[in-house]
Amino acid sequence: MGDAERINKIMEHLGITSVTKFAKSIGKDRPDSIYNVLNGINGITKDLARHITINHNQLRYIWVLNGNGDMLLSDDEMKKRSVVPGKNICQACNDKDFIIENLKLVIEKQTLLI
Repeated sequence: MGDAERINKIMEHLGITSVTKFAKSIGKDRPDSIYNVLNGINGITKDLARHITINHNQLRYIWVLNGNGDMLLSDDEMKKRSVVPGKNICQACNDKDFIIENLKLVIEKQTLLI
């Protein structure tokens, strides 16, 4: 499954039909990065996958990034995640790839995302 297909599948799963609304739901002011994926200009970047999975924490980071595995976390995996009410920010993620990518960001940008 290609990047554009994954974005469409995510939007369908979330019941979002507008690219602009989807962009806002992942914390983006503008939908440009989403349109670029849908039009085949760019692929899903690690940053975009992070925005998507932080704001829609039922989605599996590695699936969003490259299509490997299942799209959704299992009920057990969801129970292991702790979300700050009203902020949709994952505090304790059990997704190894998600943690590794965020730790890389911490090192690169010295900002804590998890």
